[in-house]
Amino acid sequence: MRFSVALLVALALAHAWTSAAQGLRRPDADLPATSELDNGGTSAQQLGSALRPLSDTFVATRNGQLTDGQEFASPPPGEFVGDEWARYHNHDEMVRLLQDVVNNSNGACTLDELDPPSVEGRVLYAVVASPRNPAGGAVLPRPSFTWIGNMHGDETANRELLLRLAAGLCNGELADSDARWKALQGSTTVRIIPTMNPDGYERRTRWNANKVDLNRNFWSVEYPYAKPTLDQARKRDRYGATMYPAADMWSKVGNFTLQPEAVAVSRYLAAAPPDLSANLHGGALVANYPLDACDSVGALTNCPTAEEPLPRQLAAAYAVHNPNMSAQGTAPFRAGTVQGAAWYPVLGSMQDWVYHHLDRLMLTLELHEVKDPPATALDDLWGQNSAAFLRIMELAGMGLRGRVLDQQTRAPLAATITPYRPNGGAIKYLPIQLKGLRLGVAADRVTAEGSAVTGAALRIERTLLATRAPAANKKKKMLRATM
Repeated sequence: MRFSVALLVALALAHAWTSAAQGLRRPDADLPATSELDNGGTSAQQLGSALRPLSDTFVATRNGQLTDGQEFASPPPGEFVGDEWARYHNHDEMVRLLQDVVNNSNGACTLDELDPPSVEGRVLYAVVASPRNPAGGAVLPRPSFTWIGNMHGDETANRELLLRLAAGLCNGELADSDARWKALQGSTTVRIIPTMNPDGYERRTRWNANKVDLNRNFWSVEYPYAKPTLDQARKRDRYGATMYPAADMWSKVGNFTLQPEAVAVSRYLAAAPPDLSANLHGGALVANYPLDACDSVGALTNCPTAEEPLPRQLAAAYAVHNPNMSAQGTAPFRAGTVQGAAWYPVLGSMQDWVYHHLDRLMLTLELHEVKDPPATALDDLWGQNSAAFLRIMELAGMGLRGRVLDQQTRAPLAATITPYRPNGGAIKYLPIQLKGLRLGVAADRVTAEGSAVTGAALRIERTLLATRAPAANKKKKMLRATM
């Protein structure tokens, strides 16, 4: 039997797919120039905002004022400011909004209920905007992107941005306004969880109702290091200072049974692992990329993933489309990007769980320096982030995608593929495997070989990673390999 192959492997191979002869650039050439990364020589004093991790003190902010961690009552429901997107929605209002958006989407969107509900019984929801399959047959597996907002209840504006994104995708407003949004909706499944911490949101507190920090509550046996011991977490130096702040913080606010909200989101992500995802926060302005921790106690601050430079490029792709973010250059920030551990180590983060447990990449995006800004700031925040939202979702489609079919019946076939590099080295991102083929990646070519497809033509889509969106009139480059 002969096989026709259109190969789908949504993997992180961006740093190898280049051909100088074809005029293609290496993906790292798409990073901002050195002058941009260094803010054109602008000094930290000139930038005037040396950001520090607010999570070290767990200080909440509201309308720009520090509150020393005090709890807020829920805002008055339905405080309308003349525009649906110039207000905050409480939980009940959010649910009604999501139901209305989905019910009026003409089938473009569905609404998933996550299980279990929050500690206080509030249901977590996900809006799913899916492309419709073309009539007459199956399609290649769709790229997918998942958004998660409001993990910390007092970081509020990102939740409203996701509600606006969901509405724009479902009612067609975004697709009608721009051909790139329309193309995205025709190709990519987008899942949006506007709030992961509804109980904390209603109180305007960082933690869930059990006073657990959900971004220190994730862990998996796949982590390459053990949980810190209590002795390590409590260890002091000779001056009485905590030696391992990350371990100490984790032991106090994260080292608990997996919370209901973390169970719900981890189940949802594992059931439909996204090609790319983002966890949204407030309190700073930066695109944070894996890893958040390098060891059991957070002593190390430099541990690049096996996929470098891809995580850094993805963060740069977001930041470059948010001018305020890309201007952040005070060390350790670099043009609005930072590796999590280099900023401050976080043990038990969702970003690291997605990497170690799901073998996928997640960005942690800090979108507003004031954690709980006034409602009048929401429209400006949408304007600052909407282009970056679009670009990062487009990049969920990078990689190689295809199917293995019977050449005569065109029926899909079960198969396994083993990628390899001619010069050695690991390739990690493998949502599927196709047996009988070997995919070779070199600096200037992509090849495939294997007796299972001898004599068949292999069509591989080369989607290069770029921080800036391609011009609308540029066609995708294709590589044909005959075996």
